[in-house]
Amino acid sequence: MSPVDLRTKNGCVGEGEQQLANQASQSLVGSCNLLKDYQSGYTPNPDILCNRQIKFDTFCKYVQHKMDADAIATGHYARTTFGDFLENDDPVAGVHLLKPADLFKDQTFFLSQVSQMPLQKTMFPLGNVTKSQVKRIASESGMEYIVKKKESTGICFIGSRNFKKFISEYLVDKPGYFRDIDNGLIVGNHAGMHHWTVGQRCRIGGQLKPYFVARKEPKSSDIFVASGTNHPSLFTQFFLTARPHWIHSPPQPLLQEGIFECEFRFQHTKPLVKCMLLVITDNQILITLTRPLRAITPGQYAVFYKDKECLGSARIILLGPSLQSLGHGGQDECSIRHSGF
Repeated sequence: MSPVDLRTKNGCVGEGEQQLANQASQSLVGSCNLLKDYQSGYTPNPDILCNRQIKFDTFCKYVQHKMDADAIATGHYARTTFGDFLENDDPVAGVHLLKPADLFKDQTFFLSQVSQMPLQKTMFPLGNVTKSQVKRIASESGMEYIVKKKESTGICFIGSRNFKKFISEYLVDKPGYFRDIDNGLIVGNHAGMHHWTVGQRCRIGGQLKPYFVARKEPKSSDIFVASGTNHPSLFTQFFLTARPHWIHSPPQPLLQEGIFECEFRFQHTKPLVKCMLLVITDNQILITLTRPLRAITPGQYAVFYKDKECLGSARIILLGPSLQSLGHGGQDECSIRHSGF
């Protein structure tokens, strides 16, 4: 079993780089309970965990202690209050993570679990430029091959490999049934819950409308599916998170009053949505949204923003009642809500 293969059709990498990548992959899969999450029906975010565990922890410690480096630089589109090149360094005041100039390329979502100390030692040279400016600079500097290079996508330590094949190297498939969430009838079979996530389309033949994953039941291995992309079972307005990770410090209103208004997203490409945070216990936060959202997924991260700042994030652990269970909204109404009207 090879955790990651850095070789591409256009070239190769050194043995040391390949070994480091393999170690990082094994460390991430093993130390972050990824396998346990998938087995329990959760859908974790490996990119957020990789930044927290590998790039901004293991790697930072390595270059500081083994290479005597004062700081690292990264190509993430993000900014901090310390400046692009740490020119405003102030360890006493601490560092805040900010959105970049290029909001379309904003990658603060993936940095929302990074700790304070490594962030204080990180430069973000692309924070105040746009992607088009970066390409122009590269082209003018004679690096046209970089401009033409296809952008990388997908989970960093998996590369171009198929995710289902990758996860099956670590988990044994446990087959189960697809069940219609409206009547409980079996409408198909699946190879294992770890291959599916909430909101994902299921390729089940012979149906009037396509089915989408609405809920997973780890004990029975059943996956309940909803007919139609705007089925009310796919929408919820409340959810519970584990204890948040605050990049700088907890918001004062949350500490003093136990309640805080801000914005959030749980998917990198989705627009920010207004929400209310309410402290339930010392470890958990109840999130109330201004409108129901589709396919909020346990195991993913709710990432919080206030104005230009990325405050931090919290792992989604439990969903509130769906619109279906509350007796609200047919598919047409859900479609209107989903559109933001």
